[in-house]
This record gives sequence, structure tokens and C-alpha cells, in this order.
Amino acid sequence: FILVPRELADQYQTDRRKPVQQLLSMVEEGMRAVLIPAQDYEEQKAVKMCANLFVPERTRLSAEKTYMLQQKFAQLFNTCSGEEELKELKQEIQQYDGKLRSYGIEDSQVWRLKVSLQGAGWMLARNLLYLLFSLAAGLPLAVLWLPILGVSEFLAEKHRKQALAESSVKVKGFDVMASYKIMVALVLVPLCNFIYGCIAAALYANNWWQAILCILFFECCMPFLYYVSVRRMEKIPPLVRSCIVFWGSVLRNVNMWREDEREIASQRMDMQVMVREVVARLGSKVSPGFLEDMYRVVPKVVLEQDSRRLLHKKEDMSPGRVRDDMMTREEIL
Repeated sequence: FILVPRELADQYQTDRRKPVQQLLSMVEEGMRAVLIPAQDYEEQKAVKMCANLFVPERTRLSAEKTYMLQQKFAQLFNTCSGEEELKELKQEIQQYDGKLRSYGIEDSQVWRLKVSLQGAGWMLARNLLYLLFSLAAGLPLAVLWLPILGVSEFLAEKHRKQALAESSVKVKGFDVMASYKIMVALVLVPLCNFIYGCIAAALYANNWWQAILCILFFECCMPFLYYVSVRRMEKIPPLVRSCIVFWGSVLRNVNMWREDEREIASQRMDMQVMVREVVARLGSKVSPGFLEDMYRVVPKVVLEQDSRRLLHKKEDMSPGRVRDDMMTREEIL
């Protein structure tokens, strides 16, 4: 956050232009401090990927430390953009990201491909149960709130296009969609619940009192039930992806010649070691205290120990054809 000094408010009483300029300068500095500078979107993705690969696997950092790592890597990419090692690292990251997209998982889920057969089977069964529970809790009421969602999406998109056509500064116009969806929902939800209540009363109520209670139930309780249903439906896509990943881990343990999961896991190990080596070699060229700041987030001893562990475990996760080459070289030696 930005602290505005009291002196600016006092100066504003006599001279308005200078305090306003100072305040805008403070806001600009604050905005630049929270941005991740990059030449293009691909470089920004590479910066974030390097920050994920630099730390040991499944390590949870605070938001401040994660953002600090991203800023440091952005500084590294900007200062050493002409270095061949950095260009090679970018190419490797693009290939790795392409494999992740083709397989349909995220970098944070790769560790699941290395789980043992018992662990993968247990996690797969647990996620399947959660998936069935989410479907049972979310789907029955989805037929009631999906029309509301569809109408609000349609009207909000129409309003976005209109606001975009009338404005000369908006690029996408997504900022007006959320507020307009809320406005539409404030009208549609009570109206649809009243209609649903009337239909239920016509089908099941025997007198006027039961009809009124039925309408009141739909008006008062259905919004809460909609919320529960929507929240359960939101869990379905990540649960499906998680089940796919754990199923791949099961297949990897059962079939030692299965290549896809082993290639992704093995490549991530290589990428982690490569990122740390690039930081160690090029860090001194960025600034004198660059490496100290990086090792303050994750100690150097921890990184070295984790790199040795990765090199030791790499043979177990290597694809079958690569392991055949390794065994052949050992026999020749």
C-alpha cells in the first residue's frame, strides 16, 4: 500500500498542482513496484515458470517471497538477455510448457506423476469419491440456476460490446461485465425463484397456505442452495484434471515403458537443475546482491541438496528408451 504523507494534504490547501503531481508520482512508483516487467507475454510466462522451478518441489512460499522471486528473474532476463545460456533456458521452458499443455496439466501438478502406485491409487480413489459427491450435490440444482447464468452472461456481453463501442480508452471492456452481471442477477434471481415457486405450488400445494409457503421457501432458501451448487460445480474441473493426472501416475507405475508421464517428470527435474545453474552463473552479472537475495528466499544449502536428490532420482523417472541407453553405457564401461 502507499502511505500519503500529511504534508501533501497541507500543501493541497494552498497549491493544488504540485501535491497532485507528487501523489501521482507515488502511485506510479507503487504500481511499478508490483509489476513484473517483461518484453512480451512469452517472457513473462518464462519468468513465472523459472520462479516455480527454482524452489524445491511442493514448497509453499508466501505471496511476498513468490513475487520477489518473479521480480528477480525478470531482472535476470532483462539484464542478461543476450546470454546464450538464458536463450537456451527460454527454449527449454517453451518446450516444457508445450508438453504440459499437450498433456493437460499444470506445472504444480507434475509431482503427482511421481507418486508411488499405492499413493496414486489412494489419491485417485479419493478424488473419484469427491468428484461423485460434487456431481451429486451440484448437478440437481444446476438446471435451475443455469438459465439465470446464461441470461446474465448474454446481457453482460451485450453491455460490454456497447460500452466498448462508446469508449475510446477501453481495450476489452471486461471491467463492466461483473457489475452488470450483479445488476442482472439481482432482478433475475428473485423473479426466477418466484416462477419456480409458483410451478411447485401448482404441482404440489393443496391450499393457499401451502402455496405461499412454497413460494417463500423458493425465495428465501434457493439462493443459498444455488451458492452451494455452484461451489460444488466449480470443484468438478480441477477434480477431473487431478483424476487424469493420478491415473497417469498409476499407468506409469504399472507400465514401465509408458513414456509421456516419465518424460514430463524427468524434464522438470532437468529444468530445476538448469534454472539453478543459470542463476548461480549469471547472478553476479545482474547486481552484487542478486544471489544473496535469491538465497535469502531459499537457502543455498537447501537448493544444492535438492539438486543432488533430483540427479539421484532422475534415473528412476527417465523414459524406458533413455534408461536402456544408460544401462548400455554402464555395460560398455
